[in-house]
Amino acid sequence: MGGAGTSFSHVGTFAHDLVPIEDFYTRVLEFAVTDRGEYPERTIIFLSRGPDAHHETVLVSGRPVELGFNVINQISLRCGSPSIATAFHQPMLREPAASSVSRVTHGDALTV
Repeated sequence: MGGAGTSFSHVGTFAHDLVPIEDFYTRVLEFAVTDRGEYPERTIIFLSRGPDAHHETVLVSGRPVELGFNVINQISLRCGSPSIATAFHQPMLREPAASSVSRVTHGDALTV
């Protein structure tokens, strides 16, 4: 597979209600909406945290409401220090959508 010369580009996630998900990604995770569009029977929102990428994640309408569990296991962002991770975690504690977000140490990384 690919090997040299390839790198990760972006990930797409289906959502059943794009309005609160877009709000969470932009307000709490500090992504910016770079583009949006309509695809047959779907709304697509492109988001990025940096000017060098048109999108790092894509939100797509159409996820069933009755799925039974959250299909997103984790969303990982790099930061320069544990204090930045802690400061990033604090606003999440006030978000109903992120009520299960916790701090975990992976040995070489602190995850929020």
